[in-house]
Amino acid sequence: MRKFSILHLSDLHITSYRNSYPSVLKKLIDDIVNETKKIDSLILVVTGDIIDKSDYEKNEKAAIDFFDDLNKKLNKKINRIYITPGNHDKKRVGCDTVLQDYFKNIDYKELFDKFENGDWKNLFSHPFDNYCDLVNKISEKINIEILSDLYYCDVFKINDCTIRVNAINSSFTSFNDNDYGNLHIGKFQIDKIERDFEEKKKEFLNDAIDVSITIMHHPTFWLCKEEYDEIQYSITSHDSLSTDVLLRGHTHDRNLENYYSLYNSFSTLVTGIGSSTNDKDHPQRYSIYTFMCDLNLIEIIMKSSSEKGFMPDYSAYVSETDESRKKIHFPMHVHDFFSEIYLKLPLVEDDFQPIFPTKNVFRNMTEYSGTLLKLKEDLTNILFTYKQEFISHVLSKELNDQGHDNNDVYEKVTKLENYLLKQGLVDITEEEFSYIEKTLKENQDKILDYVNGLLYEACSFITNNFFGECLGENEQVRTQFRVFNLKTRSHEGLTNHALKGRMPISQYDINPVQWGDGLIRHSFNSNIPLTYSLNKNFIKDRLEETIWKDYITYAPNIATNSYYYSRNRTNYPVLTFGINSNFSECNLFFETLSLLPFKEIIDDFLMDIHDSFGFAFESLIRKNN
Repeated sequence: MRKFSILHLSDLHITSYRNSYPSVLKKLIDDIVNETKKIDSLILVVTGDIIDKSDYEKNEKAAIDFFDDLNKKLNKKINRIYITPGNHDKKRVGCDTVLQDYFKNIDYKELFDKFENGDWKNLFSHPFDNYCDLVNKISEKINIEILSDLYYCDVFKINDCTIRVNAINSSFTSFNDNDYGNLHIGKFQIDKIERDFEEKKKEFLNDAIDVSITIMHHPTFWLCKEEYDEIQYSITSHDSLSTDVLLRGHTHDRNLENYYSLYNSFSTLVTGIGSSTNDKDHPQRYSIYTFMCDLNLIEIIMKSSSEKGFMPDYSAYVSETDESRKKIHFPMHVHDFFSEIYLKLPLVEDDFQPIFPTKNVFRNMTEYSGTLLKLKEDLTNILFTYKQEFISHVLSKELNDQGHDNNDVYEKVTKLENYLLKQGLVDITEEEFSYIEKTLKENQDKILDYVNGLLYEACSFITNNFFGECLGENEQVRTQFRVFNLKTRSHEGLTNHALKGRMPISQYDINPVQWGDGLIRHSFNSNIPLTYSLNKNFIKDRLEETIWKDYITYAPNIATNSYYYSRNRTNYPVLTFGINSNFSECNLFFETLSLLPFKEIIDDFLMDIHDSFGFAFESLIRKNN
């Protein structure tokens, strides 16, 4: 399986205690070692606040020792490290108060136009000089290259997975611990990350990215209002950061920013908000994520310090606290996950209208799927019955009238019966097959009556199976087959079955539908059922002056139902099927029906009729008014 694992640390707030880092971090390392026994290699991601209160003079050595010990005790499983600074990693400068006030009043676009000016750039990068120096010292100590840029993009491969990492510095404009709603990232960071990515892609011959990970310290909702939408768009856009997963720290709660759509998405994974002391209010947390690319899943292990040691802690993601929970799972590409289960409602001019499944849709799909199975069984049984009647009442009488003796009649009828009722799955001679073919051809007029009966029975079964128990007193539904009139180029009523409430009513007169005016042509060309309520803007006929609220039309584009008119070189469906209704939830019913294999039921029924009786549906075409 193509997979890789990330160790995510954040908000370590390392302080020096007796010339070393605190004991809680020693216990953290030991617990990480224990949790990663079965993991061969790790990517380490640190999302800021390495040093507490930017006191580098006092705490730098303790921080370097921590990462050195972590690497050694993990037996050098760490093969890559990505770090981004937090607000505590930034040195405070004397003009912070003035700058903070200035930021509150300056226009977002104006600010970052000015940022490209060298003076601004130096002003905001200088407070991170100690941070960059620390990163370089850690890199040198543990002999693993770490990018010390303040914002960057990297692309690499591990275990056949191509991974993109976007590092954002969300602490540029952090001036104190109360930065909520005042932070800026700036287009200059996004532009550089995009440029980095374009360069990196060349090294990998444009390999598809399996996972795109963005790392930053703060939540995106801590940004100023003017910038929040811009950055959210950049994070999710396929033309920009194309983020699947956002790793961050700073706050540790269930207010996680997650964005889902059909086309892009990102999920937030959070850890940290630690303390370098055994502070009960600020436990030290860490996370391990295993990205399983082939399964589109992320396995998450999160643990936090407590009096019992490091215990499972998933309070960032779920409300209940269950220490027995060893791991949880998230979809990796959430939009791809949804694309497997979202529903496609067919439209005339577009491929589909996507909807996400709701409880009502799932409930109806479950119910109607069972109804479709019963309908399939009913149609199979009624066709079987009609074939038996055709054999016994038509052919037996005909053979007797022709003077055949009883044994001869029995033999021929048995052959016909075996052939018709078993759909040809019997061994017969060529002479016997010629006889069967000749017999069916000679009885097409009688078969026509049976076909009309079968189509009416199908309408009756469909109406009663779906609506027999659910219509209100004044609610009506009609199921019908239409047939093509060659002279008028329209489809006229052939047979129908209707209910009002739970009572059958006399057959309706069905208005003809001119070819091209309604949904029939669109359904035939696309070979899918189409619902009026989803497509009414694309067609000429309207329902406003009728009792019907909605309808579904299906014109099967199968060989047995296609008629080629050579004069205008056009294929027309011989038969079309439809359901009209005015009951309260008819829109939801038709949408659900169009999502299920309903058309296959109609297709199979018509093909079975054709195969059983050798019936040419073209004989139903009306050629005169």
